[in-house]
Amino acid sequence: MTSGRTPRATLAAALAFAASILALPALAADLDFDLSNSAAHLDYRFSITDTGLDADLGLLHHDDDGDVLHAGIILVGDAAQGAEPFTAGLGARAIVVDANVIDGTGIAIGGFFRYVMPDFNRFAIGGYAYLAPSVTSFGDLDRYMEFGVRGEYRVLDKASVYLGLRDVSADFAGFGDATVDDGLHVGISLEF
Repeated sequence: MTSGRTPRATLAAALAFAASILALPALAADLDFDLSNSAAHLDYRFSITDTGLDADLGLLHHDDDGDVLHAGIILVGDAAQGAEPFTAGLGARAIVVDANVIDGTGIAIGGFFRYVMPDFNRFAIGGYAYLAPSVTSFGDLDRYMEFGVRGEYRVLDKASVYLGLRDVSADFAGFGDATVDDGLHVGISLEF
């Protein structure tokens, strides 16, 4: 059950979408970069309104298992109405999955949370999850799921290091499940 789109056309459409998001005015931004033995991940999130609407772009590259490109919109806010330093976001991402011999696109919904420990504000924990069920998956992609957790330590006022655990998997029609990435990674997070 393929859509007839070539991987090059799918990638071109995703890059055009990403370019349109980058053209939006940015108010504040975060850049995350993390590595494991076989994967590299880059994520750039930036505010496009002063009411909490952010855009994000990302690329996950795995030496053996393929690539995932995403571009999305997410609404971010204080999840505890000021009582605790608890931030959360909900939104959607357009994704392109290239698992070497098979590929597909989809629209994933999900979000994230981040909790800064009040008495030890250099430490934070966070997590995220995104899911594209079969109804929003196209091409050979039948389902996509990504989730992760991490612990952070703030080194500078606007820079943190973190240790995380991530699992990115896809189900392809006629090909079965493929794991694009899973396991531990270390990274840095910069705010500007």
